[in-house]
Amino acid sequence: MVLQHAQVAVRRQGVITVVMQRVHLNDLSGYLLETGKAGTLLDLAAIAEEDEEIEIGRGKVHRRRAGETLHPTTLNFSAMRGGLKKPGT
Repeated sequence: MVLQHAQVAVRRQGVITVVMQRVHLNDLSGYLLETGKAGTLLDLAAIAEEDEEIEIGRGKVHRRRAGETLHPTTLNFSAMRGGLKKPGT
């Protein structure tokens, strides 16, 4: 039902943005990736696994260092490190 509704919205407006935390290999993001319906994917780990540059539009880039959290002032690295799992585990 959700996908049927999403398809109707795409036909009318042309764009759907899915923002979610992966919780399982067969969740909505997993389905979209598996079927090739995902379009553009922005995949941000809660803790950067390596140094990265993320294009944010209009020629601007956001830089993250390995080990840095998405929002260092609010996400406690040591608390997160023990609680993160890969999707489907």
